[in-house]
Amino acid sequence: MLLKRWKTGVKKMPYREEMPVEKGMDHTLSFLTEGYMYISNRMKKYDREIFQTRLLGGKKIICLAGKDAAKVFYDNEKFKRQGAAPERVLKTLFGQQGVQTLDGTKHRRRKQLFMSLMTGERLREASGIFKREWLEALNQWETADEIVLYDEVRKILTKTACKWAGVPLPEHKMQERVVQLSAMFEGGGAIGGRYIRGKHARKQAEQWISDMINRVRSGDLKASDNSALYRFAMFQDEKGEFLRAEIAAVELINVLRPIVAISVYIVFLCLGIVCFSCRKEKTGIWRGRGVGTVHSGGTPILSIFPHGGCQSEKGLLVEGFRF
Repeated sequence: MLLKRWKTGVKKMPYREEMPVEKGMDHTLSFLTEGYMYISNRMKKYDREIFQTRLLGGKKIICLAGKDAAKVFYDNEKFKRQGAAPERVLKTLFGQQGVQTLDGTKHRRRKQLFMSLMTGERLREASGIFKREWLEALNQWETADEIVLYDEVRKILTKTACKWAGVPLPEHKMQERVVQLSAMFEGGGAIGGRYIRGKHARKQAEQWISDMINRVRSGDLKASDNSALYRFAMFQDEKGEFLRAEIAAVELINVLRPIVAISVYIVFLCLGIVCFSCRKEKTGIWRGRGVGTVHSGGTPILSIFPHGGCQSEKGLLVEGFRF
């Protein structure tokens, strides 16, 4: 099942009405071609916030959208994560046996570890690191003939992520780590060369972090007690055992990679500002023309991953529709 993350402006899910079905054996090519608009286009076509299609080799997929759908989608009693993400996504974006693939007690316990890093103090620390790195980069940009913004922002965010997480990052390894962390989200769900690069980058990054996890556990590498590196290295599961170093590495990368992925949003934001004539109204809302609107009423128009997936329990009845 896929969930569209924003409002579509079409009718609410009907009660006990036949679900619209997209005809055809498989629509993966359309899904890849249309990207963000795949679900929205069909919501408008069927005038519903729910429909059934076939993707990934003809598998039946139910697509939902809207506020009510989001509540259903995140009900752990109705849906599960395990087995929902395609292998291609696990081998590039998420990693094997990470928190995105768990259910029940294992998921809640692992998620608590992530949320322990999200305190106000820790988030302010991350913002401070990013600001310092950004200002330092600005000084260098002023003397450069030209810069590639995406490359520069990825470097800033890689430094920010590693410093905040307590992960040592020697200068001579900087570009290598930037490329590895970026390739995982650039190749997430991709095909061809991007997928191969993303898969290879994940293997390299997991080896890098696994070695670091082992060094922290053995005492060869000192890490601050409140750092993400230390927390994941010393985390114990429900049996009181350390995670395998490979799995701990997957989870620590789940901290680093999303921070670096913000580079995509920053570049989109800058592109929108440059390409469209924007004006700030008294309401504080920035408006452009057409698809160029970067921000409207607090809702981002440009998103990195607009869909989320999970598996439903058999026989599940939601809003009159049986899954």
